[in-house]
Amino acid sequence: MSLPRLLSLQGTLFAMMLIGVVLKKRGVVDENGKKCLTDLCIQVVIPCNIFKSCLIEFNMTIFRFCALLLCSAVLLQVLCLVLNRFLYCRCSAAQRKVLQYCTIVPMSGFLGNPVAEGIWGSLGGLYTSVF
Repeated sequence: MSLPRLLSLQGTLFAMMLIGVVLKKRGVVDENGKKCLTDLCIQVVIPCNIFKSCLIEFNMTIFRFCALLLCSAVLLQVLCLVLNRFLYCRCSAAQRKVLQYCTIVPMSGFLGNPVAEGIWGSLGGLYTSVF
């Protein structure tokens, strides 16, 4: 991917976030609207994006790479679970819960899928969805 294309993708995502901030500050989007948009993203847009990423021509190389990605993701989650037992022992109980959650659950679904698909095309979207 070329640098101008990457910058264009990042600029587009930044512009969308900026529009959301402006709409929220002006009161166009209230708490109900925010919940509605979040539900729309989680229940419609992201599943459709994942489904769309699977609509590519499959071959055994892609299947093997997806299996490797899935194994890597499982191993990473196990490592995070183990690290969570030791990393946050000195924090308060409330803070420890938040830090453990942040360590285990990445928020890459919101921006990770569109960025990967923008950089690497449909195959990047598929790999991100599998991981």
